[in-house]
Formats: sequence, structure tokens, C-alpha cells
Amino acid sequence: MANLGNELIRDANDLKRFEAEVSLEERLPERSILDVFIASANHRPEDIAITMLMTSAEDEQPRQVGYAQLLGLIRRAANSRLCSANQLPFAARQHRRVAQSI
Repeated sequence: MANLGNELIRDANDLKRFEAEVSLEERLPERSILDVFIASANHRPEDIAITMLMTSAEDEQPRQVGYAQLLGLIRRAANSRLCSANQLPFAARQHRRVAQSI
């Protein structure tokens, strides 16, 4: 998870101190958006990641999704997109053809 410290950055000197204390790689260990979601799901799986109104009805109860559930939804969406035969990378299509011929 991102390590942003607890001190406020009010001016250029605060910013220089902040940058000198810890390297960017140490402050932001995640290298992709997926890494951010994985880290969030690992650190606080049940915490609410997103609250949505699906219909905007006056009596609607908001839908709340936790970090672990959100990560599952992201992975499921990515996998369903990749599983479409036309969307698979060339190497994956070739691998599937070879596997089917065995």
C-alpha cells in the first residue's frame, strides 16, 4: 500500500523533505492499477471500496462492494473478455488449437 506519511505538505521545503525521506519505489510499491486493487483487497478485504446507486429511485438502498469483492469482479470481467475466442492473444489461440488436437 502507498506510504504517504502523516505530515502535511504546505510548501516547497515540505515537499523536498517528503521526497528525501523515502524513495518513490518505497512509497508506491504497486506498479499497476491491478496491483493497487490486489493490495487493497489483501489489507482490508471487507472494507467498502465503492457505494453505488443502481436506479436512482428515492427508496433505493445503495449497493456496497468491499475491496475483495471488487477485485473478484475486476478479475471476472478481465477473464470473460480474454475468454472470447476472438480476443485471445495469438499465442493463446495457438496453444488452444494445439491442446485441442492432442
